[in-house]
Order: sequence, then C-alpha cells, then structure tokens
Amino acid sequence: MRVGIIGPTDVAQLAQFLNRPQEFLLERGKLVGRILAETDKELWVNADGGMLYAVAQGYKDAGGKKLVMLLPLHGDPWPIEHARPYTVLADEVRRPANWLRANLEVVSLPELVVCVGLSAGTYSELSYIRWNIEHSGNGKESNHRPRPLVAIREFIRGGEVPPEFKQVLAPVLRYIPVVEGLREVLEALQNGTPSPL
Repeated sequence: MRVGIIGPTDVAQLAQFLNRPQEFLLERGKLVGRILAETDKELWVNADGGMLYAVAQGYKDAGGKKLVMLLPLHGDPWPIEHARPYTVLADEVRRPANWLRANLEVVSLPELVVCVGLSAGTYSELSYIRWNIEHSGNGKESNHRPRPLVAIREFIRGGEVPPEFKQVLAPVLRYIPVVEGLREVLEALQNGTPSPL
C-alpha cells in the first residue's frame, strides 16, 4: 500500500501554532515514518524539509523499503533547487512536470493520505483532494479519484481542519487523536476490515 504524506515544511511556525517544541514535533513525525516502515507501507512524499523530511527520515531509519520522493522536473512556477538535497533518502525520485503536479500526485496516486500538520502549502493539497472528490466518476483520469485522508489531531491547531474544508472533505476525512493510532488504521485498511475511524 502506498501512503502519501502532506504537512508543513516550516516546523518553527507549526511549533508556534501548537505551542509545542520543534524537537517534539519532529520526533512525532519520525514516529509516523517508523509506523509506516514497520507496517511495510510504501511512502510517498514531496522532496522538502520540515515534517515531510522528518517522516521520511523516520521511515528510512526504521528500515522502510520504498521511499518515493516527488521532485518536479522543472523549477516552474517555483524553484526546485532547495528541494533537491532531500532526495538523498529516496529509493525512487519521481519527476512530475512541476510543483502543481507534484502536489496533485502526492494526494492522488497513493491509496491513503496522512496529514501531519497544516500550512498554507498543505491547504493547496487539501484543495486537490477536494477537487478529486468533486470530480470523481466524471470519466477523467482514474488515478484522481478521492483517497482516504487521515488527519492526526495532535499536529493540527484546534484538532480539526479549517471550516472551509470540513464539509467538502467529509467523504474521505477521518481523524486520529495521536500518531500511535495510525497503526490500527493501516492494519484495518490492509486487512480490508472496517476502519476504526
């Protein structure tokens, strides 16, 4: 099973919003990666720092078998040079055309998406999920059908996505209170049993 991760690259800002130390958040992000490795999942993440890199690092440190990092082919409309060094951890570097496509692919191609915090950039990925929900079944690319989205409350200010997203994401959005709950969700999905969410 492929699992896509979305979350902030600015951990200092996330720490300020959540009133938590950065080190704590990075360790919790690494735990997400460790759980994905221990449950034998394939990890998909955009090549970048912050929570994304923490999850990737935890995954590889725990022996994760396949880390796919998305690095745009071209620095258009935004640069890619800052992201290139992060790919050193990757088992595979996927090269979508640009950041717009990378953000779409990380929430569309995996079978599950996990949110490890919110930021302005993460909102763009939530918007792509919203459009996948709205346009599923209209004959477009089958890869862009909505995927389940698990949001980890301990990484989200107030414990919920903003109200602008609540209703539109409702068909796919489920919450878990803390990182440790991810293991149960993954096992249920793998076994085809009803989700505990």
